[in-house]
Amino acid sequence: MSSVTVSPVSSLRATSERMDRLAAQVVRRSSDSLIDLIQGLTSVLAPAVRVTKRPAAGFQLFSRAKDACCNIPEVDCPPRCVCEISWLASRGEQLNCTIRVRNASQASRSFDVEATEFQGPGGSAPVSVSPTSLELKPGARGLVDVSFTVPDELADGDYDAEVVITGGYDQCVELRLHVVPSQKCPPGRPHCFCEVVQGDPPVRIRAHHWYDHFQCTEPCSTTARVPGHD
Repeated sequence: MSSVTVSPVSSLRATSERMDRLAAQVVRRSSDSLIDLIQGLTSVLAPAVRVTKRPAAGFQLFSRAKDACCNIPEVDCPPRCVCEISWLASRGEQLNCTIRVRNASQASRSFDVEATEFQGPGGSAPVSVSPTSLELKPGARGLVDVSFTVPDELADGDYDAEVVITGGYDQCVELRLHVVPSQKCPPGRPHCFCEVVQGDPPVRIRAHHWYDHFQCTEPCSTTARVPGHD
């Protein structure tokens, strides 16, 4: 009997994403310290320096807001994969999963669904999805069945695949398979469930640093499509 677990990808990737943000903060704070040092030296040396020529209009060596403690709201891109489904199964077993797709946008949208093959030390094996497309009105939901039978010739080991859902942009459900001999496979629940909620294409909002306190917006995905167009 196979067993299965479902985990949200966001929690699995949180540590890596936090490390990226901390690295960026270290760089920004290093720049802050350098600027503070230069400005402090300038305030000490300024009385002994006679300025004979003003800088060109509109130019400053360091343009910094008066309030150095203000925070500019930032929004990170969401993870591409919504959840991870991990199966522990033996050869000959059939695995099933249901993915619910919800259209959270304000417009009707078409969703295409496809699965990559399981790839691992024993080769590859196809994964089936049905249906392969959904037409969803705003707020509507649709179900996709994912099925896979572990081939008899598949060697023990770890295999990876994806179910890709493409609407306004791409999202995925990660599939993990660990093949073991039947006598080592514990009893469990072979069926699983995951929900993909997709609204309008997300954007990343980041502070435009160098202390002019603007925001920059960047698309999170380059695969966004206009509804009703291929």
